[in-house]
Amino acid sequence: IVVEVTSLNNFLKWTNKF
Repeated sequence: IVVEVTSLNNFLKWTNKF
């Protein structure tokens, strides 16, 4: 579960970059 949350958070950061 923690891994999934981290992955999702990372995805959000990526989208924020663009």
